[in-house]
Amino acid sequence: MIKGNIILNNCVRVKRLSWFTKNRGKIPGFSLVEIMVCISLFVLVAGLLVANISFLDRCLVRSEVDRIFNTIKYLQQRAVVSGKKQILHFDKENNTYTYGNKTGGNKICKLSKNVKFGIIPEIKGPPSAPKKVVQSPITFKGENIVFHPDGIITSGTVYITDSKKKYFMLLVAVFHRFHISENTPINKSGFKLNDG
Repeated sequence: MIKGNIILNNCVRVKRLSWFTKNRGKIPGFSLVEIMVCISLFVLVAGLLVANISFLDRCLVRSEVDRIFNTIKYLQQRAVVSGKKQILHFDKENNTYTYGNKTGGNKICKLSKNVKFGIIPEIKGPPSAPKKVVQSPITFKGENIVFHPDGIITSGTVYITDSKKKYFMLLVAVFHRFHISENTPINKSGFKLNDG
């Protein structure tokens, strides 16, 4: 009887092994290659997502700078055409800027929630000769840009950054012209001005 059980057990083992060799490719599960491909795709998608988030922050800052730049051009032209002084006031605590509209009231514009008036620590200015560390994001006297009827505007700079302070741009006013400059925190001292 004992010999019969051993033979029986050997037959069962042979049957199990033959089933395994026949169905080798049909066993459920993942191969190492499949897992590596999935991990690689996951890392690739995560890398692209991080790059796009950084790109979106830069686009938000650029959009706000363009909006302020257009407001400045509008107020400068309005001062010349109307023959009256126009004022653009910045409020860095509330991230807003205000100017008088045609009906006599004030128009208040708020920056996007991920953008603010701010500077990156240890950035040097003014842009024309960066020697001193910038202390305030708005260097216009009284945080106002004054537009005179003869086209002259007060001189100064407005620094705008994203909420993480990874990217910034600035608007520079000199006599009657404005310039826009954009930099990343890696290049803190050299400003390339673009005519606006």
